[in-house]
Amino acid sequence: MYDETKTHIADRRELLRVLIKTNTGEARLLRKEENRTFGKLSGEFMKRRVCSLRHHSRLLHIAYGLLRGRSIQEIETKVNEKNKLTSADWSQIHTLLRSYGTVGGTKIADRPTDARAARQERGRRKAEANAKERASLRKFLDKSPYHPDKSVNTDVWYSKEGF
Repeated sequence: MYDETKTHIADRRELLRVLIKTNTGEARLLRKEENRTFGKLSGEFMKRRVCSLRHHSRLLHIAYGLLRGRSIQEIETKVNEKNKLTSADWSQIHTLLRSYGTVGGTKIADRPTDARAARQERGRRKAEANAKERASLRKFLDKSPYHPDKSVNTDVWYSKEGF
């Protein structure tokens, strides 16, 4: 979001995050007023909160997730058929990305792949560290006085799920 010296703004994610918080506060206020009133007015509050605000909040969260480098599959894991995004929704998301996205010449589309690659690399390093830890534990158990008789097949004793 900022460069190393914190003097140059790289993108406007913070503004989008504040917009999401404002949207959430409006939904809370509408729910409070909805519970306080009765009749048609209560229905109007609920309609505004459920129909338009909830949908707009979903689009804001998708845009914020894309700006942070997440893929759409990571942001929305399960989507009902009736709740799929339309082309109008995607155009609104694209407008949000242009408004609150990167400043300058960096492309928005380049950022998610870089972030995804970094997360995958962290996962690979963690898996390698876990494998080394399992190997050192096996060496320790081989030297342990509690090791089972050597006549036992150690391949079975050291199952992959065991450690």
